[in-house]
Amino acid sequence: MGKTKAIIFDLDEILSALPGSIDLIYRARELGLKTALVTSKNNIEMMEKLEAAGLINYEMRSEQVGLAAAIEAAARNKAFDAMVNSLDVQEQKPHPDIFWEAAARLEEDPAACCVIDNSPDGMEAAKAAGMRCISKELGAIQAEELL
Repeated sequence: MGKTKAIIFDLDEILSALPGSIDLIYRARELGLKTALVTSKNNIEMMEKLEAAGLINYEMRSEQVGLAAAIEAAARNKAFDAMVNSLDVQEQKPHPDIFWEAAARLEEDPAACCVIDNSPDGMEAAKAAGMRCISKELGAIQAEELL
């Protein structure tokens, strides 16, 4: 595989299973890597989880600005260049659709993307998409190692 140009994060991994992932998001952005968020949740659940994680603030909440505007605001929050949820794809993991859609929105070749996902279905989907997958605790991983 070639050089990593983008990192695709699974929302559930950011919030629970992989310590250090939120720090990795911002470090990746500092290094010029593109970032995307994928989730099996719908739009509303996705925004609630992002707010709970501190990745969007109160002013971006869907009740305040409307759901579409809130999603756009979260994408501009310098955390993610793209966000893909269950309503954006036909097939769910372990099918690779969600990762292919994220790569397309990032305008990157799937081989240039690295997925952060600890679930068996996510790891299978990343492999099927032609992407590298990291599925261990991120506290030991430095963003520079992904370049």
